[in-house]
Amino acid sequence: MSSNLTSSAKSRKQPSVWLFLFLSPDIVSVALSLSPHYGIRRLKSATLGLSKGYMDYLKEDTNEIAHLTELKDRVLRSSPWRALQEETRFNVVMQLAKQTDLSERVRFMSLDRLEELAATSEDKVLAVITRLGFLLDEYDKKQAKDLGKQVQALLDSASNEGIGSERWKASLLRFSAKHHLRQNDLAGACEDYAAAFETCQKSDSDKLTAKIALEGMAAEAVMHGLQSSKLKTCFMYLLEHGELPEGVKTQEEATAFGEGYFWSNLYRPYHGIQKIIAPSEKEGKAMLDKFFELMRNDQWVELKLWLEKNTAKILQRTFKGARQDTLLLRLLKTMGEYRDLFGSTPAIAMKAHNPLAPLLEDMRRAISFIIEAWPSQAGVADIKGQTPLMLAASEGDAELVNLLAPVSDINAQDYLGKTALHAAVSGKHSECLSCLLLLDPDIEQTTFEEKDTALHTAIRAGAPQAVQMIVERFPDLLTVTNATGKMPLDMAKELQESWKEWRDQNPDVGSRREIDKIVEILGASSAS
Repeated sequence: MSSNLTSSAKSRKQPSVWLFLFLSPDIVSVALSLSPHYGIRRLKSATLGLSKGYMDYLKEDTNEIAHLTELKDRVLRSSPWRALQEETRFNVVMQLAKQTDLSERVRFMSLDRLEELAATSEDKVLAVITRLGFLLDEYDKKQAKDLGKQVQALLDSASNEGIGSERWKASLLRFSAKHHLRQNDLAGACEDYAAAFETCQKSDSDKLTAKIALEGMAAEAVMHGLQSSKLKTCFMYLLEHGELPEGVKTQEEATAFGEGYFWSNLYRPYHGIQKIIAPSEKEGKAMLDKFFELMRNDQWVELKLWLEKNTAKILQRTFKGARQDTLLLRLLKTMGEYRDLFGSTPAIAMKAHNPLAPLLEDMRRAISFIIEAWPSQAGVADIKGQTPLMLAASEGDAELVNLLAPVSDINAQDYLGKTALHAAVSGKHSECLSCLLLLDPDIEQTTFEEKDTALHTAIRAGAPQAVQMIVERFPDLLTVTNATGKMPLDMAKELQESWKEWRDQNPDVGSRREIDKIVEILGASSAS
């Protein structure tokens, strides 16, 4: 209980008399005595239920509150050790150990006394959980050098007690996850958070579930990014229960929020564990500014020297916080943003009379520098799982696709399950598609939910040339069904028959003429 319990209780209004007109005098007496602590709504529910057992429970709970207040007063006014030795009620000492306005010295003394009073296995588990909560959630002083060993010993002792393991499993798994985090074991932490969240689904502890969901989402955001299915599960729970800050409405926003929460609130390594340095958006921006300055001034020799000097930072650094953009990804996205701004395709943008041409040519040259120096950057995806090759294919930049494809995983999938092939056909970029098909991709890879192959995606996008290229090279795809059980020709006919309804729901669906042409191509291919 907080130190202002009594004053806040006095400020609450007493219940209206009419609530108790039909209740026995004994219950009314108990209800009135408890109202400062429990409030009218809770008391109304209890009293109207006429449950003597519940009222006895409230009496006992209020007695515990009174004992806690008395003990806290004695601890503050006299010898804390003597006051604690005179107290024999386990629950009262446990509540005292949780009082955040007491000194750490008194709280450690309370935790020690709690262990002395633990008479049953369940008491012992509760004593362990209370101490773990203090050590891992609240202990702010310079960490003891053996804190990690202390926590591991506590976790082991709770496991050895056995009794109540299911009842307290979620709390212990959460503390185990935090223990992993403090040792830089993010994979172990994510695993324990997932198990803790699953365990919470079997209980009614909303407060604990929300805490586990938030911390689990934060760990997943750093470990796996937006494409994490576990992150999505935690995000949906927090969203449905109103546990996210205002303005966090999408999974991408939740990922960014989760990463920020991880570095600022959750991650605190043990003494002697090398701290992982969080990506610095400010430092990343400064590096980007320097990069673009050298590039715009045609200082290519200086740029190459700068890249070599900052190799370590560039290979490790992400430049947009939770977006997880490398320098290569940032360049590709900036090119796309410039093209969108001026409404230019790659081919038009590179024409001599276009004001964008010199800038885009410089960016392309810089991208070549990066790929030549660090080809591994081609395999690094952003928060959505998008690789540089996917971005180039989506933009229809055949020159960059040819440059990136040999050093990329052409079968990599983003968080929706789309590959570079899906990206190329969605944008109706046949030249990019041709380059990718020559590299023998896994053509049967599908999106995660719709189970669409690249052929299904080409049909929906209205890309007849892409459809023709795919079925000529991979005719077996004509019989592959998606999540709705539709083979490519069936899907195309459905789009043809209900084209207006489909187009109203999704403006990216191809034109009627394009869909008609696709039905013709697929019909001829199926008949042959």
